[in-house]
Amino acid sequence: MRKIQDIRPPKKRLVKNQPEKENYLEQDEESIISVKSDIGLFTPLETEQKDRVKLPKNALRGVTIFFLFAFIMAVFFVFSLLRAKQSITYEVGKLQKGFENLAAAASSKDLLEIESSIDEIDKSTQKALVSLQSVGQDVYVLDLIAPRGKVSKTTKLTNSVRSAHTITYAYKNLFQFDQSKNSASGGDWASKVNQMLGNIKEKNSELGQKILYSSFITELSKSQLDFSSGEFEDDERQSIEKIQSLANLSSDFFRYFKTVPENVESILGIDGAEKSYLILFQNNAEIRPGGGFIGSFARVDFKDGEMQKLDFEKNIYTLDKAFVASGKAPEPPFEYQGFITNWAMRDSNVFADFEESAKKVSWFYKEESGKDVDGVLAIDTTLFRRLLDIVGPIEMSEYNMTVTADNFLRDVQYQVEIGYFKNKDNWSENQPKKILSDMLPIFMGKIFSDKNHQEELFEELIKSIREKHFIAYFENSKIQDLISGIDMAGKIKNTSGDYLLISDANIGGLKSSLNIEQNYQHNVAIDLQGNAEEKLTIIKKHNGSYEWPDGENKNYVKVFLPLSADIKKVDLISGNNIQKSADGQAEYFKSSEFGKSVVGFWQNTLPGGESRSDVYYTRTEAARLGEEVVTYNISLQKQPGAEPFNYNLNLQYPDNWRPINVENYDENQHNITLNFTIKEDTSFSVKFVRSGT
Repeated sequence: MRKIQDIRPPKKRLVKNQPEKENYLEQDEESIISVKSDIGLFTPLETEQKDRVKLPKNALRGVTIFFLFAFIMAVFFVFSLLRAKQSITYEVGKLQKGFENLAAAASSKDLLEIESSIDEIDKSTQKALVSLQSVGQDVYVLDLIAPRGKVSKTTKLTNSVRSAHTITYAYKNLFQFDQSKNSASGGDWASKVNQMLGNIKEKNSELGQKILYSSFITELSKSQLDFSSGEFEDDERQSIEKIQSLANLSSDFFRYFKTVPENVESILGIDGAEKSYLILFQNNAEIRPGGGFIGSFARVDFKDGEMQKLDFEKNIYTLDKAFVASGKAPEPPFEYQGFITNWAMRDSNVFADFEESAKKVSWFYKEESGKDVDGVLAIDTTLFRRLLDIVGPIEMSEYNMTVTADNFLRDVQYQVEIGYFKNKDNWSENQPKKILSDMLPIFMGKIFSDKNHQEELFEELIKSIREKHFIAYFENSKIQDLISGIDMAGKIKNTSGDYLLISDANIGGLKSSLNIEQNYQHNVAIDLQGNAEEKLTIIKKHNGSYEWPDGENKNYVKVFLPLSADIKKVDLISGNNIQKSADGQAEYFKSSEFGKSVVGFWQNTLPGGESRSDVYYTRTEAARLGEEVVTYNISLQKQPGAEPFNYNLNLQYPDNWRPINVENYDENQHNITLNFTIKEDTSFSVKFVRSGT
């Protein structure tokens, strides 16, 4: 082996007047390399300096400027990326609530909530995209420098906003139709109804393609969100998970929706079958669990997507009397026995769940008339008066009367129950509600011909659906599911947590229900284990008079509570002539219905007076105990046909709990007070953290 000291540099060979070779590769290596070193490995400093190529000063300055510029650009680029990421995070976080609400609406199939919220969410996501564009598209450069197969976190955030915007558009697309054919013109009201049905038929034929397109773009957006949120920080992760949840729910929603057009064809008879429905005119001045006393009804028949016939039944008692005389009348539910005799169609809506009431109405109608129906629609006097207030008064010259929203209940009721029978010529005819059948065509004509108030009428209709003054039941399960989603079915809901529905039945209390102001005081005391002692106080104040058709409000109350509720007692504090329950013994009657614990009792109220009842009960696991957060949930349902009621919650919680989502609480007394006016079904949550968490 050669030692390092044995290595000697080759002698330099001087080349004189050697012709230049065309290719330097052909030159001798020794002619190219010249190494001078004492030890053969290093070049002395002076030799290195002598042989180094010197750059011009201008070139050196240019290189320095180039590297300085590159450094500044790199810093600026990183800063831009950080700014873009902050902007994206902010925009995604700002949209969280909208995504959450849209996902909840899609999950419950609440088409009204989806339709009312998508415009706002669409605008918000559009603003977010514009905001992202203002910081440039440089975030996608990160994909070029990311490891192969990886996508930068910033790009994933950007894709999340784009996906959310696309999903929102998918919903918007579903509700966008040509509005030029919405209004009907020409002909009588029946012709206008069929014109509108024709528009619905056309839109329904478009709906199938819209659903397919919305489903397609939702699946594309969903694929962009196919990544784990675990790599993101808490706020970003929550936002992304909400968008991913929205994408999954939306995918299921559009898949579910694909069969809707064929079901719409079915209920309107577009498929060639004949369909018939009952329309109930319920008087909620005489409130019943299903919405109001059934004084009148009509039957409407459809075929080929057109209304074939509308028969208005002027006297429900005509069918009922023949049915009772046949001896076929069944016994009413136990709690009404002794108060409802000769149970027939007029008293058939005694169930708090309207679907059950509608099925019983249909059963009675089949038994009394021999005809089947495919569903039941019900409107009450509140909706009628609201619409009448918009389209204006109805001139009824034959009756020497002008019907307005203000006098409808009083004057029409007088004509039906008293005025009609003052003319002895009417005794043999016995059609006291003829005024209603005469009024209906005029009213319908106003509704369909008033082009100046179409939007106002539509908004009032939606409001009345939410407030349960317009409810429906369809035997078609898909359509029934959809109307349940918009709270039009009047169903008792399956809920978790606390629950309250108070259902009234005015039996023999004249037309007094609309004059009753209702106030509910709910006291809840929760212990450390999440169990609760509860007290519900029902206060009814009669703001009416003894002047007919008003009078004493004789009312049977049924309180629906969670199935876990253990009802301890009911104290009937005040009221007039409080009657015993149907068994003639106990003052209150306990049962379970529709998956709820129920207690029923009479609470009567005199004009100008007030009545009060207290219900005591306990519940285990009333609050949901989590590792960090404790949650108390409550759902409040409003009875069909009922007016708004006042609800006051007084919530007592343990010393070491602290509310985190409410403001009205007493930190020293550990008490929360919340007040609401309940116009439609409402639910809310109160959240706590334990001290030290």
